[in-house]
Amino acid sequence: MSGKAMTDNDFADEDLSGVDLSGSSLKRSDLRRADLSDADLRGADLTEAELYNADLSGAEAAAKFVDADLTNVDLRDTSMTAEEQGYVADLSGAGLTGADASGATLRYAELPDADLRNASFSDAVLYGADLSGADLRGSDLSGANLYAADLSGADLSDTDLTDSVLVANLRGAVLDGADLTGVETEKENLSSAESLAGTDIPDEYDPRPGS
Repeated sequence: MSGKAMTDNDFADEDLSGVDLSGSSLKRSDLRRADLSDADLRGADLTEAELYNADLSGAEAAAKFVDADLTNVDLRDTSMTAEEQGYVADLSGAGLTGADASGATLRYAELPDADLRNASFSDAVLYGADLSGADLRGSDLSGANLYAADLSGADLSDTDLTDSVLVANLRGAVLDGADLTGVETEKENLSSAESLAGTDIPDEYDPRPGS
């Protein structure tokens, strides 16, 4: 099925585990609850696809998911970067509310303006990822590597950032109520944030007056 045009197809509830879909066009396709675990989606186009409750765990998913619905999707241990082929995941404007991307690799992934509320990115690699303007409220980023990530204008209210690497662009970001216990960051990164109300920050990194 590699390289095929399958736009607007219905794959809801289908077992596509381990299938090679690399380079295929799945625009606007219905993949709700589909099993795509260990599938190869490198270079595929899933723009505006419906992936609600789909299983992409362990998949090679350096694909285009622009404006796709990935609500509650399983992305555990998924690789969304294939740098040797020049592919990175593009999730611009995608909805990943409640998604589980624990342990996933999203190096340089494009996630601007994505809806990531209550998603889990614990122990995920988000090195150099573009999360500008993303809604991360209530998400779990514990142990995540956000080195060189762009979080400008992002909403990280009530996020769990414990033990994460947060040497990132936080200009204009909101971190109200976030937990930064054990975080690795720099004071100047946090000083550029828009709001740190009620944020739990280690003393050595806290830029707030009186800290």
